[in-house]
Amino acid sequence: SNPFVIRAMMVGVFQVATLDQFKDLYEHYLNQRRNSITNVFSAAMTSGLIYALATMPLEACKNRMASQKADKITGKLPYKTILQTLRKVSADEGFLALYNGFL
Repeated sequence: SNPFVIRAMMVGVFQVATLDQFKDLYEHYLNQRRNSITNVFSAAMTSGLIYALATMPLEACKNRMASQKADKITGKLPYKTILQTLRKVSADEGFLALYNGFL
């Protein structure tokens, strides 16, 4: 359940926290009327992109941890924590492996 909780926290940090900031940014730099359809749409799309880029590695770790199988000889699971999974996948397969399906 820990990977699910961490991912849920990141939703709040990245998506919710950036939406209003992008609304202000587009209002100021692109002269969009605040909370107009174009302003909300642009801000939501940008906020969603930032959220996806930031949380995709956590999503990949969560999925790997949820579907992992124990080693047949030792009986140990390959992934124990999010940080350990991030390190192991990055070291074994390269950092971009955490973005498989996105890039």
